[in-house]
This record gives sequence, C-alpha cells and structure tokens, in this order.
Amino acid sequence: MDNEKRVRIIGSIILLHLIIFTLKYHKVSGTSCPYAWVLPILFVNDDNYDILNSKCRYNVVKLLELLVKNGGQVKIETLASELNVSRKVVKNYILKLEKNGLVKRLDRETCAITELGERVLNDIKSKGF
Repeated sequence: MDNEKRVRIIGSIILLHLIIFTLKYHKVSGTSCPYAWVLPILFVNDDNYDILNSKCRYNVVKLLELLVKNGGQVKIETLASELNVSRKVVKNYILKLEKNGLVKRLDRETCAITELGERVLNDIKSKGF
C-alpha cells in the first residue's frame, strides 16, 4: 500500500514536469505571444471592426500605427525593433492582417498599410483604444 502511494506521487510529479516542459518549449504558434495564432481582427459588419480580447491587441494596433507613421514601405526588421518583439512574431501579425486586407506585402521583407487598414486604425482610435 505504501509503495503504491509513492509510485502515484512520483508519477504525478513526473507528469507535471512533462506538462510544464511541453507548455514552455513547444508552443502552438512558435512565438513568444501565445495568442498570435488567434485572428486579431474580427469583422462584425462592413464598417464596424473590433479587436478580439487578447494579449496581442496592443502590438497589433501599434504595428498599424507604425505602418501609418512610416508611410510607404516598412521593413519587418524595423517593425520588430520598434515593437521590441522578434521578426517571427511580426511576420505572424502581418500574415493575419494581410488575410483581412489591412496590410499588403510588397516583397518578402517589406510591407505597407492599405486604405482599409488606415480606416480600421482610425476607427479603433476613435473608440478610445
């Protein structure tokens, strides 16, 4: 009886450590932001846009602001250094925004904001974000 209890305790400790290791080193998106894979922009209607409640919404809005501020072509490396995140995270944000038509990629390393992206950003700012 005593040995069975020890085996259960040791087994549960090992299982706990395996779960912690898995969560720490094998993230779903492969980025430092656990919600980067969640679509950051939700289209409610044609004119109404809302950002989902996630930890990354600040970075998405800041990314759009940097694209507007810098105008024309902006390199992903520049955006990553301004946001203080990795290039991989910025690429994930841009990919999600590009799927919604808010950002267009000019080539592999540069992107620009679209008119729709500017309207969404102005709408978000007017709502007091």
